[in-house]
Amino acid sequence: KHVDDCHTRYECEYCDEKFLSLNLVDAHKKNGCSKALAKCVLKNYGCIDKFIRSERGNHLKSEQHQQSVLVMLEKLRQFLNTVTNSTQPLITTMNSSVSSFKTIREEHIEQNLSMDFESGDTAPSSSRINDLRVEFQKYDDILNTLTQGVQTLSNDINRLSTESLSLTSLIQAKYEELNQLKKIRLESDNRIAAIGPIQESLQQELSNVKENIESTEFTTHD
Repeated sequence: KHVDDCHTRYECEYCDEKFLSLNLVDAHKKNGCSKALAKCVLKNYGCIDKFIRSERGNHLKSEQHQQSVLVMLEKLRQFLNTVTNSTQPLITTMNSSVSSFKTIREEHIEQNLSMDFESGDTAPSSSRINDLRVEFQKYDDILNTLTQGVQTLSNDINRLSTESLSLTSLIQAKYEELNQLKKIRLESDNRIAAIGPIQESLQQELSNVKENIESTEFTTHD
């Protein structure tokens, strides 16, 4: 009550949760709010701009996102080919980098791109080096994000596998219960079938007793 009366409350526009400061709201929206919008790193490759954070798994599995991954990889392949063909001294470096692109770091790039050349015409310019560094960093960031997405999908697979095992166990238990109920019903039907002749016999005996009583009463009256 005191907090509500004496302190300004800041509200998250996505989930309506309230906080005591703007910093807390910003931190919540950035990391904790499941209803906040997250940006897709593949927007420039045909994917949607934003998605709800809690639906990240579904977004990663969407056809549009998967197609965007393929487009990005094709762009990356073209970029690597361009770099490879732009200057001969880079070929060895790029060939070893295609299979493990994320292991390339700025110091290696700068070292390889700043090699001493006998001819000044073949040496890449500093602006070219900077352009390549920026481009490499962009793809490195994208691949890092996609790697996190793979981990998310892996977690989903593990979760679904666990749920599948639980459902399988539940189905097996229900199947056993059903078999038990069928067994009980069969035993009940057998008992009913056995009781039928006994009931008919008792009815016959009751009928005979009734006839005997009526016969005795008739004889007494005579």
